[in-house]
Amino acid sequence: MDMLHAYQILETAANDMTKRTQFSADDPVVFPTVSGDKTHVEAELLPVTDVSHDGEQPIAARVQEGQSNGYWVNWFKRDDEITIPYVAERKGTYTVTMDCFSDAQASKPNHFTVTGDKIEETSADVSSTDINGADVTVTFDITITEAGAGTITLKAGEANGPSIDKFVITPKTFEGPYRID
Repeated sequence: MDMLHAYQILETAANDMTKRTQFSADDPVVFPTVSGDKTHVEAELLPVTDVSHDGEQPIAARVQEGQSNGYWVNWFKRDDEITIPYVAERKGTYTVTMDCFSDAQASKPNHFTVTGDKIEETSADVSSTDINGADVTVTFDITITEAGAGTITLKAGEANGPSIDKFVITPKTFEGPYRID
């Protein structure tokens, strides 16, 4: 195959790609299977569940300049949920790095719990040192107890949750059979 033909095949493939619009059980987040790999997840592509808050803005993806894909999920209020449909080929612990915005102070941080299928429950607090709020990065671990498909739910607590831009998932430790890639 000559270079021009290879380029044409690559260009055709690139032009035929469609941009992902949402993660779902049929098209889930795929956790990395090899140490050092990362899975990037834009928050606005995840399903959200809004709980009525007496006329307050509903949780939703909104345009926000400066965010990684031009959007973030905000108005993540008490009891609202963000769902991560996932597949993890390997059980173990994964580190989640979340880029977000918080205007909560350390004395009363934003808070959310992390629950779901085949995971150990955990939670995270998010706060800013800037009284007007700031972009912050928060890291927490998710332990997958059984390989396969599942759902992870982030649920905002009494102090609400932050506005979320994206998640980056990296393997921390694996259990069971090891792959050499």
